[in-house]
Amino acid sequence: MHGKTGSGPVELGDMEGRFEGWYVGYLVREDRAPIVFALHAEASSFGGLRTFRREMAERLLSDVTAQIE
Repeated sequence: MHGKTGSGPVELGDMEGRFEGWYVGYLVREDRAPIVFALHAEASSFGGLRTFRREMAERLLSDVTAQIE
C-alpha cells in the first residue's frame, strides 16, 4: 500500500481542538489492477486522527479485496 496523508485543525489556528485529515493512495495487487483509494476523516485530536486514517484504510481495503476476489 502506498499513500500520502494530510491534516489540519477544523478551526483555523486551533491546534488543541478537532482535526480533519485525509489519506489517499493505491494498493498494488499481483496480476490485478491496483485499487485507488481516498479517505477523509475528522477526530477530536491530531493523535487520534493520525492512527485512525491508516487503520481504517487498511480495514476498508481488506473488506473490499475480500469481496472482489
